[in-house]
Amino acid sequence: MFSPEAVAEFDQLDFADISTLVARAERSLVESISGRELSPVSKLPNKALAIAHTAMRRNLEITRAFAAAFNERLYIPLFVLSRAAVETGCLVFDVYAKTASMLDAHDKAALVDYDERVMRVLLGSKSTAAAGDPEQYQALNVLTVIDRLDKTTHEGLREMYDALSEYAHPNYAGLLESYTEPHPDSGSTEFLRDPLTANALLLEVPFSLVAAGLSMSIIAVEQLRARCEELAALCEEALHDEGDWPEGLAYPIER
Repeated sequence: MFSPEAVAEFDQLDFADISTLVARAERSLVESISGRELSPVSKLPNKALAIAHTAMRRNLEITRAFAAAFNERLYIPLFVLSRAAVETGCLVFDVYAKTASMLDAHDKAALVDYDERVMRVLLGSKSTAAAGDPEQYQALNVLTVIDRLDKTTHEGLREMYDALSEYAHPNYAGLLESYTEPHPDSGSTEFLRDPLTANALLLEVPFSLVAAGLSMSIIAVEQLRARCEELAALCEEALHDEGDWPEGLAYPIER
């Protein structure tokens, strides 16, 4: 994925970690999910698992694009792509964390809010110009999610994300710092021929966060898949308790 030349030149970077994560994600790929096999009466397990798998596929594409950009010695795209990867990873990891918390507590009452959150991830939008209806499903604020994970499971995440964003945005860091070398004595500005090499010490930030984003999306897939029957059983129990169980269908579902 990464060229041998790049690996040899930037030996301080952890190329192997990203390559290992890509291989792990590829092993988790599936062609489809059968909602009725997960549960014949509840769509929620299928929705949660669909989020996890689509997020992982998105982050696989982002990570491959990250490697391609690096091989082409592109600099700023590394920050833009890793920012997208960590946002995706945080969003889906948050869904997994909410799932685990609800299942651990066997909290049937939490299913209503959980389903609303899942629908906001699946169909959420912020603009009427895009697909989706923000009045019906307002997209989650990813910064709120990042702050929550920073306080619970990923300490320091927000600080690293903010540093990354300075380069992903056309701020000082993403413009003058990245592409120029000023010469105050002469009053001239030199444009860098190779920003990647000139800013090599900063590359650990996008490398760390693209790996973190892909890792979080993989964990979400693996853990949600491991607990999808447990989620289905909780949903089915709630439906049965509320008197919404389909007539003629035995309860509980045998798996």
